[in-house]
Amino acid sequence: MDGPATQPSLYRRLLGPAFDQLPPTVRRLHQPGAHFEAAGECRVQRGDTTLARILADGLGMPPAAERLPLRFSIDSRDGVETWRRDFGGHIFTSRMWADRHGALCERTALATLRYDLAVEHGILRMDLKGFGSLGLPLPHRIWPTIATAETERDGRYCFDVRASMPGVGLVVRYKGWLAV
Repeated sequence: MDGPATQPSLYRRLLGPAFDQLPPTVRRLHQPGAHFEAAGECRVQRGDTTLARILADGLGMPPAAERLPLRFSIDSRDGVETWRRDFGGHIFTSRMWADRHGALCERTALATLRYDLAVEHGILRMDLKGFGSLGLPLPHRIWPTIATAETERDGRYCFDVRASMPGVGLVVRYKGWLAV
């Protein structure tokens, strides 16, 4: 008799057949097994306003930099992934899981976000569908705008994440690559 079935990765479960449309490095990152590590580099931009700086600092985002070393890891357990991003000593950690409606949930130090995932021309995108803080849902008019893109270029996993807030503007943008 075979052993227990291995549960598909979080992103494979959420994307279904669309998961196979992702480039190989993006698929590899999103089917991490119990533990996954990678290293690379990124560019970090920060917003100019005091509130943008406070929010970015609260998330653990590093100061603006052109070429910042990045160490990245995912630990998976019981359907929950813990993502750890070490931006040259500035740590940003979040936990991800699937809710009962098939959305990706992400909890950071400041908020809980819900996303729908989509694959468009080999690019993985996340569309914000819910936002809350301190366990309370917040009105749509104060939600952040989060734009994400994950793809492959020159055999590397590439990412571009931009977060801004109404009345605040850009909070942080980080863009770069990981050797997967």
